[in-house]
Amino acid sequence: MAYLDISPMLAAMREQPDTFSMSNGWLKHRPSHHRFKVQAGGHVIVDAECGCAGLSVRTEQGRELYEALQSWQAEYWVPREINRHFARHFQPASLWRRWLNNFLSLWSRDRSDGAFTSYRRTSAENGRATSRSYNEPLPEGLARSDWPPRPDPLANVRREREKVTE
Repeated sequence: MAYLDISPMLAAMREQPDTFSMSNGWLKHRPSHHRFKVQAGGHVIVDAECGCAGLSVRTEQGRELYEALQSWQAEYWVPREINRHFARHFQPASLWRRWLNNFLSLWSRDRSDGAFTSYRRTSAENGRATSRSYNEPLPEGLARSDWPPRPDPLANVRREREKVTE
């Protein structure tokens, strides 16, 4: 029985690792558009549009291909994918993402620097944080002294001195 000799492919994996890629468990050779599904036992499935897929791969060469694939993944593919993923973190944000970030920044600016936010943050550090509104009834055990004093609505109203009549 005739077998497909994959020794040129093994050499290409060592000498030109950038011509190969992985997708859904298939090893792809981009220039030839050949795909290979390689199993640990040495069984190789060849998917090609040409007549290359007509012959099966010898089991010994299939094991060599599996070992070469493991080496290629560890030395080339995994570091390449990690570097690509890392580089994406530093790409400029899209127009939509920049607009959303600016909007959220402006929307939350007043709320994060406000007096009540500071008070809530301080209360949370002291273990008294609560998200209740001021008019809601308090659960038992909590006193109104835990809340900031209610503002006096007439605090900024000018009053004339009462004339004292004797």
